[in-house]
Amino acid sequence: LYHDSNPGQSPDTPAFPAEPGMVGSFAPELEWTREASAWKATIVAGGTHDENFENTRYNADRYRMKGQLDLEAGRWDLRTRFEREYNDGINRYFGESFAETTDRARITLAYELSPKTSLQTRWQSAWNDRDGGRGSNENHSLLLSGLWRYSPLLEFGPGLSVKRSINQSGRRRDTIGPALTAQYQLSRKIGITSEVGMDFVGYSNGRSDSFLFTRIAADYRLSRLWSFNLSVLRDVEPDGPAGSGFREVTALNIGARRQVRRMSLGFTAGYETNDYTSENGTAGAKPAQDFTTLQLDLAFPILSDKVGGLLFIRHQDSRSNGADNRWDSTQVGASILCRF
Repeated sequence: LYHDSNPGQSPDTPAFPAEPGMVGSFAPELEWTREASAWKATIVAGGTHDENFENTRYNADRYRMKGQLDLEAGRWDLRTRFEREYNDGINRYFGESFAETTDRARITLAYELSPKTSLQTRWQSAWNDRDGGRGSNENHSLLLSGLWRYSPLLEFGPGLSVKRSINQSGRRRDTIGPALTAQYQLSRKIGITSEVGMDFVGYSNGRSDSFLFTRIAADYRLSRLWSFNLSVLRDVEPDGPAGSGFREVTALNIGARRQVRRMSLGFTAGYETNDYTSENGTAGAKPAQDFTTLQLDLAFPILSDKVGGLLFIRHQDSRSNGADNRWDSTQVGASILCRF
């Protein structure tokens, strides 16, 4: 249960008021897991319904189902992920409410050539379908990497990245280029995974370009009381709003958590900037959008490890050169988590 100062993500003008209200959220989830010495399978299904007590047109529904299967056989290691997500609510990139369905798949296959070297192939795809004539888009990528284990803690190596993005108009953005992958793991204290590469881009009309992509995820457990995390992303997504073909995303997220007796105090901050290009790769197809998110929360047990509580305050802010895309909202509330 929480209060939202701007559930419709409106610019709070006389024509588009903020309309604050109380929101009740119900989010059940079921998980099934089976594992043996050489494999592990997991299926998760859940959903969320947000009921706005002041204005029902801001109600939202989200459903998700995902499956995971991991296999190990000798020198082979196979990891698969499949997910379907349905979201009927406000989309912050469009600034309006509609339903969309997203399917995602990710398959990673690794083969150990020797105790020091391995080959890895990763394929991942996403299909997004939006209602109301907003079209659909696709994203596909293939990464081939050769990894060298420098030490028990660190492995890295070069790779080749191939990608294809298809926007709502059917226009393609194809890329190929070198990549560098690195993984560092110090027990449960420090974990870092990074990918950096250069995409050489070709568009449907024959125009070419280049783009530097980055993915970094890091976790650091300073002590039993303190933990931190960091993620950095720079990549391109096919985009739906009229007049834009692709969206260049740069995102930074940091988090910290402090254990206080049986409670834990958490803080997260995120910043995302989106630059839009046309279907032919020219800049300025749509005003750039920036999003800022800040959250402070306090988690605590209520009944052993079966029932827990959460108090939170969250602020979101959107800035754009287009006046209709500027908005901010603050959510203050509490939730109860029950495990069976």
